[in-house]
Amino acid sequence: MKRKSILFSMMLILLALPLNAQIEIEQETSSEQETESATQGFFVKGGSQKIDALECYTFKDLILSFDLKEEHFNCDGIDIEIFVGKKMYNKGGLRQEEFTALFGGKKYAYFKVFSSEDMKERSKWGFTRSLLQHTNIKRDLDGTKMVVKVFCGKITGEEEISEVISDKVVTRKKKIWKWDESTAFSIELKNRIYIKPLKFMVSDYPKEPVATGDCYE
Repeated sequence: MKRKSILFSMMLILLALPLNAQIEIEQETSSEQETESATQGFFVKGGSQKIDALECYTFKDLILSFDLKEEHFNCDGIDIEIFVGKKMYNKGGLRQEEFTALFGGKKYAYFKVFSSEDMKERSKWGFTRSLLQHTNIKRDLDGTKMVVKVFCGKITGEEEISEVISDKVVTRKKKIWKWDESTAFSIELKNRIYIKPLKFMVSDYPKEPVATGDCYE
């Protein structure tokens, strides 16, 4: 009861404030919740334009960027996964030495997802522009996102793995990794095109995206 009375008193105090004071409080709360980094997200036009949604798919380039934290340089490795809807794509991670050589002393890290004007280009993560634009699931036409997840990996030990090679048992040591998510951000995929599924639910995706006017020119 005491907690309810305190909350009720706070509501009365807020309602008693002038309208402009209430608006200022709401704006301050909103800005704190919606703080967004200018250097983290997806970019086109050589990194000069940040986009909040991918609305067309014949873009010349696409870059992902994320702000660097101290923890990124205390990992044994960095891995980046990209999800298109529920489908995950992984291009393999970077050892700490490689990551530090590329981004040591910088405030953000960036990677090219697409970098050529070849509309058939396959990203280093394994998907194409056409795959972003097309779907064989109607419910994925709207609201589907491309999500980037950055993981910090640490080696926690080693284990021995035995396998038979040329009728001989070969034993080798494999490092045990523990991965923790450090950063995640996303972008909505808009204006997608439905492709009717064929046999076994395999769609005949076009090799190139369909042009829908100037695309981030």
